[in-house]
Amino acid sequence: MKLGNVINFCAGQNSTRIKAKQIPEVMLYTSEDAELDLVGEAPGQQRKGQQSPKQKGVDQQNVPINAANKMPPVTEDVTTAGDLIVHLIRGKASVAGSAGAGKIISASFVKCEMDTDQYDPWFMCYVLNESQTARRKMELDAQSSFTAASRLSIATMKEIDVEFPPIEIQRQIGEIYRETLKYEHLMNEKINLTKQMVINNLHEIGGV
Repeated sequence: MKLGNVINFCAGQNSTRIKAKQIPEVMLYTSEDAELDLVGEAPGQQRKGQQSPKQKGVDQQNVPINAANKMPPVTEDVTTAGDLIVHLIRGKASVAGSAGAGKIISASFVKCEMDTDQYDPWFMCYVLNESQTARRKMELDAQSSFTAASRLSIATMKEIDVEFPPIEIQRQIGEIYRETLKYEHLMNEKINLTKQMVINNLHEIGGV
């Protein structure tokens, strides 16, 4: 079944509208939010070297109402927990969680609304990110783009054909995929930490 028959694609706001509405950066869904949502990290789990909104120059006291302590009104371009979000430039899907819920998507993203009683967002995320057929179609679309920057189109996503198993199976696959991403992330962090410790020891031994 083609995704256009099961998903309502909601495009994000363009930069002109964002500037006109004076939407602060802290309220926008970002690539970093997408990555954090994929691996199940919360915004408070700050990585080493990562700056907080205040360190980046965002004064929480001067953020307009709905930005600091309140979420913006839920509209088509505002994420809610469990929403499937696709980065059109990276061609990568994520599911909004604690990092991205309640934020506004820009034109670089599209929110995918579906009947979650029949279709599982994490299964859909798995299909868009890992299915060879879906990836090939998206890559060919990006390569055939006449714009300077490759960009996935909503029209292409609508044409992707997916064989949907029963919803119970979809949820099982989606959950396994979700947990696998979290495990991979934790293992990578452990490897990076171990590497850094070894490098630090080598610096001490070698005096460099």
